[in-house]
Amino acid sequence: MRPEERVSLLKSRGIWVGRFHDFKSKNGNVKKATLCRHADLQYKTLKNGKKRKRTQTEMERELERLWQDKYNEIKQGASRGPHSNTRLKFSDVVQEWLEEVEKTRDEKTSQHYADSCTQLIESIGDISMTNPPRSFDAKFCEALEKKGVSPATINSRIRDIQTCLNWAYNQEILPRKYKLTKLRVTKKQPGILSDQNLQDIEDYITRKMSPNIMRAYMMMRYTAMRAGEVRALPLSRIQTEIHIADCEEAGFKVKGRQEDFLPILPELRAFLDRDLAQRLAPEYWYLDDGKGNINWASVGEMSRPFKKMFESLNITGVKPLHGFRATAISNLLDNGVSPRIVQALARHENIETTMGYHNDSNLQIAPQITGLI
Repeated sequence: MRPEERVSLLKSRGIWVGRFHDFKSKNGNVKKATLCRHADLQYKTLKNGKKRKRTQTEMERELERLWQDKYNEIKQGASRGPHSNTRLKFSDVVQEWLEEVEKTRDEKTSQHYADSCTQLIESIGDISMTNPPRSFDAKFCEALEKKGVSPATINSRIRDIQTCLNWAYNQEILPRKYKLTKLRVTKKQPGILSDQNLQDIEDYITRKMSPNIMRAYMMMRYTAMRAGEVRALPLSRIQTEIHIADCEEAGFKVKGRQEDFLPILPELRAFLDRDLAQRLAPEYWYLDDGKGNINWASVGEMSRPFKKMFESLNITGVKPLHGFRATAISNLLDNGVSPRIVQALARHENIETTMGYHNDSNLQIAPQITGLI
């Protein structure tokens, strides 16, 4: 077996990974494990403490050595039976987990998981999974806090790590189940747009912005669709209803892995009828550049013009894209629509998620309870 078949560089994470074909998981996947960081491979530490850049040949020899050491480590652990390898590292678990994740989740989600795992290793080291340091979750949170990461983002990272460990336990890779502790975060009311905000936005788009901005705005406002769903929506899926489904051409997978159909409200139907009648022959996407390509390369790129517009209109405390979804959900709940109906429209697995979008800051409590207490 040639060296290049046994090792590979994951550029997005800056690490070298080894493949060990003699060892496979119960799912039949070849065992993978982290060998080193690319930055560490490039330089050799001399006896005087100084560093010298390795030649290509030296890097290849070092990778071969690291691969062989890891092979012997895995072989020794396997000979002792399940869970007996006390040298099992977090990075060893991560490689196999991410390989499974990439089969079922979209690229954005997989990358978020990978980033969280990388941040754990960079913050507190590549911890032992059979004998982890006490309160390593708290230490991870503390390290991120020192970097200025928000509590909500920290908890998102902790949830990713928890998902990884749960998977490893279910696969019988870990000897016991771990429950990580998240930060206690004061729940904030979701930022929503007022009727005046919505009118100002529509007027601003009409006067100053491109047709695709208006298309995105109308779809998010009147369907509560996620921005990623709108971005990856082919025109062919807009009929009497809007079909939400995986789209390989856009690298998009439906959240929750369940296709759905959304109703088209009269306000949106009137807009779509006008818009679709003006489309050019090459256009394939709802947000098309006019040549059959998606107008924005990513949701992040899609959000930039909305962010600038919000700044121009002095709209604060509302996320540029997600705010339309929160506003639609909150307005429906405010107007007495059944939470179960709103849950179905928003396609949330849990009703608590739907209710979490409800901004009740304007709820008038006193008139409702006067004379009852």
